[in-house]
Amino acid sequence: SNNGLREPQLSSVPMP
Repeated sequence: SNNGLREPQLSSVPMP
């Protein structure tokens, strides 16, 4: 996002 938070490139939740 536009924040400093670490976000995965996947638009969905990371699967285990």
